[in-house]
Amino acid sequence: MRKFSIDKSYVMGLSNGGMMAQLIGCEYPDIFDGVINVVGMQPHKLSCVPELPINLIIYGGLLDKSVPPISIKSSGGYYYEPIKNTASSWSSEFNCKDVKSSEITSPFKSSETLYYNCDDNVTITAIINSEAGHAWPGITSNEGYCRANIQSEIIFNECRQINKVSGSKYLLDRIFNK
Repeated sequence: MRKFSIDKSYVMGLSNGGMMAQLIGCEYPDIFDGVINVVGMQPHKLSCVPELPINLIIYGGLLDKSVPPISIKSSGGYYYEPIKNTASSWSSEFNCKDVKSSEITSPFKSSETLYYNCDDNVTITAIINSEAGHAWPGITSNEGYCRANIQSEIIFNECRQINKVSGSKYLLDRIFNK
């Protein structure tokens, strides 16, 4: 990291990668400054919380049936921890003193809960996109749509190159407080 003057490092993942990113952040909070978990809710009652304060951005799509951010049971019969429970557990562990909820309309319609004034000045952000399913924030059918709730239902000839993803900027702005 010294060679490139990197002063902050985040671990980020989507779906199972989001679950793994959160687990890595819990296991190695002394190495990473934060976690970005995109549509990767942890198994119900098994969501980890790190021993040391670390930033968390956890994002879910309200229409997600594979890994639902609010209801516990998925369409596949698996059980997942609701996004608000994870954010609440982290904010309690890190003694967050303040919470702010807001409705966001751009780049997509979402509700955002920010826990702040926490130990070591970390923040916990829970985002629920009311118009999205199990996908990266900002992905629409016009930006590369190559997914389905059941993998065998993917129509590969309809997959397109992703030219822009507004959700990446949305998440990165939250990391860098813009």
